[in-house]
Amino acid sequence: MRVNIERKTEAWTKAAYDKLHKQIEALPAGRLRDDALARIKILDCDDAKLVSCDPDKAQNPPPEFAAWRDQLLAARVEDDVFRLALADSLRKLVCPGDENTPHVVRGPGFLNRLRAADAEAKPLIADLRDKSSKTCPVAAQLTDADRAKLAEIDARVTAPAAPQPK
Repeated sequence: MRVNIERKTEAWTKAAYDKLHKQIEALPAGRLRDDALARIKILDCDDAKLVSCDPDKAQNPPPEFAAWRDQLLAARVEDDVFRLALADSLRKLVCPGDENTPHVVRGPGFLNRLRAADAEAKPLIADLRDKSSKTCPVAAQLTDADRAKLAEIDARVTAPAAPQPK
């Protein structure tokens, strides 16, 4: 099965594989293209080891697949819950701090995760930008350039939602 551009599930077919293969072949020749072609080989319906190209099987997966899918769906959380947990995890990662933590804060992985936490990251960003932060002492080790990058992220994330009246 595959998800098309409209986010609808469709059966995986030989035609779908051929289309994907053709798109990758159109890329400039080189190692990256060759690696991509090698990785999609398992999706080839003519040599399928991991993928069923039989639409009947795709619509009626084996019981172990259905159980696995149900476990994944049950484990999903709402976006706001995820962002809150992500912001909390990021705080726990950097605020205790040591001599290496400023490098973590400067890293693209951490900065991208701050962006993903969206408005939930605003309190952490405020603490990181505050040189005298009592709740996030690593802030004292950050440079003005670090604070400027954090301010840029802070300006781009959405404002926290106003509390709803009860």
